[in-house]
Amino acid sequence: MKHVMLFSLSVCLYIGTQCLIILTMHFAHLAQVNVGIITTIWGVQPLVAAVLDYFINSEKLTRYHLCGMIFIVIGGLCVSVSGNGTGAESVTVIINSAGEREEITEALIPKWIPVVFSVMTPMFFIMQGLFTKHATNPKIGFHAQTLSITTSLVGATILVVAAASWYWHVSTPTQYLLTIGFFQ
Repeated sequence: MKHVMLFSLSVCLYIGTQCLIILTMHFAHLAQVNVGIITTIWGVQPLVAAVLDYFINSEKLTRYHLCGMIFIVIGGLCVSVSGNGTGAESVTVIINSAGEREEITEALIPKWIPVVFSVMTPMFFIMQGLFTKHATNPKIGFHAQTLSITTSLVGATILVVAAASWYWHVSTPTQYLLTIGFFQ
């Protein structure tokens, strides 16, 4: 029973992480935030995980962690000040409720929303990593590859079924889109 509970928690963390990734990218699109900034914020996650691992599991920190943090901060600054490089106005393309393509030149939501989500998402990465480390501890007995593969398989299956159900509820399914989605 204990293993079933731990596996269920692992699947929930996986689904939560995937949903946060999707929401973060969606909100970045609506706020017209450069996705490079979002992924740069996510890049800090391994360093935060290393610090938490130091405090929780007494793992050793090295000078490479410090160098990594410095380069990530420099990279984030470069991406955030670079702009889109063309000098052209940024345009967001959405499909409205009538199914028509609509171009919007101003942000639909404030920029702080995707930034908050981009900070929350790595926390889920860290929780999932620390949980996997705990669950694969010899006292617990999970095999790392089995836990990772089965968690991904079950979580992705749930997400695909939910996404397909939602999509086919709001849109007419076509063989063309199904084929493209399957092979990408």
